[in-house]
Amino acid sequence: MPQNSALDEHIYCCLLEPGICDNGDIPADRIDACKVFDSRKMKARRSDADRLKVPMMISEWGACSGSQECYKYMVNTQDIMDEYAASHIYWQMKGFGDFTTVSTYVQGIYDD
Repeated sequence: MPQNSALDEHIYCCLLEPGICDNGDIPADRIDACKVFDSRKMKARRSDADRLKVPMMISEWGACSGSQECYKYMVNTQDIMDEYAASHIYWQMKGFGDFTTVSTYVQGIYDD
């Protein structure tokens, strides 16, 4: 591997099942399933990073609203990233009206 390489991953529970994020948030009854899903994904990526002898970074994760479900999901995801020693960047930090996600302005960490 080149000296300046890293393994980059995106962690989104919306990949768990079709339609799970249609309203922009993880449903309360799927939070635990998301934790298992994301943990399995992180374990696999940690194994890949170790095999390749590169650091691991999560360049996109989160992207939900200010709901209680979002908060629980974010805490779970942060715990998993810490467990597997992954640097991370939240997506999206501010409400830029990102057309690549399921919402316009509700998914940033900061309110207007």
